[in-house]
Amino acid sequence: MENKRHASRFFATVTAWLITVLAGGEALAAEEVPAPGAEGPAPLWRSDFSAAVAQARTAGAERPLVLLFSGAKCSWCQVLKQDSRDNQDLRAALGEVVPIEIDVTHRPDLVAMFAVQGLPTLALINRKLELVRVLRGYQPPGELATAVRVLVLHGDNEGQKPVALTAAADLAALAKDPDGVAKLAALLGVGAPESRAQVRQLLAGMPAASAALWPLLTHERLTVRVDAAAALAQTLAGPVAYDPFAAPSERAAQATAWRAQIPAHPEVVP
Repeated sequence: MENKRHASRFFATVTAWLITVLAGGEALAAEEVPAPGAEGPAPLWRSDFSAAVAQARTAGAERPLVLLFSGAKCSWCQVLKQDSRDNQDLRAALGEVVPIEIDVTHRPDLVAMFAVQGLPTLALINRKLELVRVLRGYQPPGELATAVRVLVLHGDNEGQKPVALTAAADLAALAKDPDGVAKLAALLGVGAPESRAQVRQLLAGMPAASAALWPLLTHERLTVRVDAAAALAQTLAGPVAYDPFAAPSERAAQATAWRAQIPAHPEVVP
């Protein structure tokens, strides 16, 4: 009961902030500023992720992929899509690849994989499913068209690392994976409110997760710090004296003090 009271006090301190952050994420909203001329979505960008990836992988007709990470409030994303419809050069370049639009609230796994921190973000992937380049922020039509054509012509020789483009992750199944703690921890602070809450709850039920959560209390992203602290508050005994909004040095001291209050074999809140 005492553990649950501590967790409740923690949640009370961050509830107001979470109402805002859970709606879209403090870091992901950083570039979501009004822009003139934004209109409806361009038809070029596909939203049927699995089918689009399968098309790009068609044997003998493989094509590179361009992933556009966007959000409902990202007006510059709308401008970029408008450009892809109105600018002949860009439209022609995108016709040589498979362009896919990804709503960041629906795919926190991909947001984490490509380290998306602002919108729009574009990931350029070659025919061998290797990441070639990540473009952050709005790209003028001419520059984006050039980047896409370079991907088509030379991308297969410039892959940085392979990427696994699968359907949306089953978080409950992910928790049972041998590397489940690390994979779930990578999803902290990103995605829709429901998926973020599920990630926190799953980690709170995994005693081994605390070792991965403590270092995240000093993470550079506020959303990650809040989610890690929330999961720890649900999991561990001891008072919560941690402020995710504090200055870096103060946060580090608070995290150290909090951890020092936890016994060697902490009681897990049922």
